[in-house]
Amino acid sequence: TTTTTTTPHASSSRREEEEKEEKIDNDAHRHLLANEQRRVRPDRIVGPLGDIEIENDVGVSQPFGVSLVGRKTLNFSVRAPNAEKVKLVLYFDKDEKKNDSLTEPTIQIDMNETRENGGDGGIFTIQITKGVPLRGARYGYRVFGHNSRENKQRFDDSVVLLDPYAPMVSSGRKYFGEEHKVKNERDRPNPPNVLGTYDFKSKPFDWANVDHPRINDEDLVIYETTVRAFTKEDESLNVNIRGSFLAIAEKVKYLKDLGVNAVELLPVFEFDEMEFKRFPDDQDERYRARSHMINTWGYSTLSFFAPMSKYASNGGNGIDAAKEFKYMVKTLHQAGIEVILDVVYNHTGESTDDRP
Repeated sequence: TTTTTTTPHASSSRREEEEKEEKIDNDAHRHLLANEQRRVRPDRIVGPLGDIEIENDVGVSQPFGVSLVGRKTLNFSVRAPNAEKVKLVLYFDKDEKKNDSLTEPTIQIDMNETRENGGDGGIFTIQITKGVPLRGARYGYRVFGHNSRENKQRFDDSVVLLDPYAPMVSSGRKYFGEEHKVKNERDRPNPPNVLGTYDFKSKPFDWANVDHPRINDEDLVIYETTVRAFTKEDESLNVNIRGSFLAIAEKVKYLKDLGVNAVELLPVFEFDEMEFKRFPDDQDERYRARSHMINTWGYSTLSFFAPMSKYASNGGNGIDAAKEFKYMVKTLHQAGIEVILDVVYNHTGESTDDRP
């Protein structure tokens, strides 16, 4: 009798203890995950403007990249159809004027997988309504997934990835051709040299109703050049703008005197001009043979929506580069000169499995 009456009670107690321990473990796990993101207090996510407020399970899939919804809401959207999870990674303590890269993210936030109109998903979004600056924050993504020989995926969630739709890029280096502080890439901490950034705080660029001249193809007289090489050694220009978008705008009279009515620019999008110097001591002779070279043409594009940050004048940044690129285009169009961009989609910055 004793056995039959006490056993259920003991079993119930054990279950209660196990459930209590499981709850403690779950709470500890959630606490650990929260601390991974918040790093300030476990019940808050804090940014440079105070508490960060997130619209749970809400996000707009289009447009991709970062966009502004309403007046103050930031929307992040990225397509990763084979991913199991995506984290938005934000860096706030970055001084754009100094181009100092943080090695540790300030905040990491899980994104929501969006399934719109009965689709299969694969688009990850998140909306932040408060606490994040509308200008200058740096961001990227950690993408989690399963790697196998069969699915041919190469997920590495230890790496913070550049948003392929980033409207601007923030670089860890200030000037074109500047050596990285740690020469061998394998010895560098994360993040990479380039991360996305944005500017929804500045006033929209004033195009003053300037349109391109619309010159017929058969009448074009085209001058093809690279942004940097065209003016880098031009002593008629201020040294602070040589090799920049602004420098091309200053050469309008020169181009008109030549009889040119179109400028074709080799790639103007973000690229790593130091790509050949990434592995100076590589065992592969093919890489060592090019380790003295700098890419001045601009191929190996990293981001097709962001003007090259190091084409900004006076050691500027991605935000400055975007403004100065627009100024260059506007100035050339005002002078009756078309602008043609060299865009090569089959020559991008990807390399091999061990050199992504």
